[in-house]
Formats: sequence, structure tokens, C-alpha cells
Amino acid sequence: AAGQRDVALAWYRTLAETNGDHPLVKGTLARAEAGDPPVLPVGSAEDGLAQAFFDIASGLSTEGAAETAMVYMQLAAHLRPLSDDEIILVGRLFNRERRPADAIAAFDRIGPESPYAREADLGKAFSHRALDDLDRAEAVLKDLAIRYPDDPVPPSELGDLYRTQKNYDAAIEAYQ
Repeated sequence: AAGQRDVALAWYRTLAETNGDHPLVKGTLARAEAGDPPVLPVGSAEDGLAQAFFDIASGLSTEGAAETAMVYMQLAAHLRPLSDDEIILVGRLFNRERRPADAIAAFDRIGPESPYAREADLGKAFSHRALDDLDRAEAVLKDLAIRYPDDPVPPSELGDLYRTQKNYDAAIEAYQ
């Protein structure tokens, strides 16, 4: 078993080098390095069916079928509470359907301790921008830039926000 653990750790470390910002990779690697057992995504038949519905919804969401994907997400939610990555998908689907207020409500369900908190906050910033609540979008992006100083996405999004407002000096500062 120890050899398998070493192989798993090596695999996760390699994955972290290429996808280190993915919350699932970070969390799984941290658990593995701490010696904790892996978290199994499916614990019952209902969980398995809900996971299948989520996987279908996830696939449909990339095919431009947000409305159908949302039906599958509702089916999954009927079987068990949605996980944070599933809630992120719901928020993104709401944004694609031009329902930013509903997207914000979904993203607000993600707690600050979740490995998906960054994704939720980026989604909220996008949603606030869609609602023309630019002050709130700016505040969310500034907070993200502080919490994740090595992440280039929040300052880039903040620069884009300023650029659309023709605030070019602030945009340049954000991009730097």
C-alpha cells in the first residue's frame, strides 16, 4: 500500500504543476500529503445517479445547452445536496442564461473556506458586472487580488473592468 501512496503522491504533484490552481487538485494533494484517505465522490446509488446527472449537465454546458444542463442539475439536486463544484456550474449556467442575480445567489452558497471560493467570487464579479453593479464587481475583484496575490486573473479582470469604463490609468495600474 505504501508504494501505491507514493505513486499517487507523485501523480498528484505532477498534476499540481500543470493544474495547480484547480481547487480539487490542491485539496486532494493536501489530503494525500497529510496521509488522509481519499474522498470518494459516490457513496450510494443516489449519489451515483446524481453524479451521472452532474456529468451530463457539465457536458451539456459546454455545448451551449444551458437550459437542458440546468434540468439535469435540478435532478441531481433532488437526489442529494449539490457539492461546491456543482454549485459553481449552476452559477455559470445562470450567467449563460443571462440571469446574473440567480448566479450571485448560487455563488453565495460557496463558503470562504471552500477550495471553490475563488471560482465563486470570480463568478460573482462577472455577475455584478452584468448587472451594471460595477462598484461591487470592482470590490470583489480587488478582494480577490489581495487574497490571491500570485493569481493573474483578478488583476486582469479588474483591468478589463476599468478599460470598459474608459479609466485607462486605473486599467494600466491593474494590469501591472
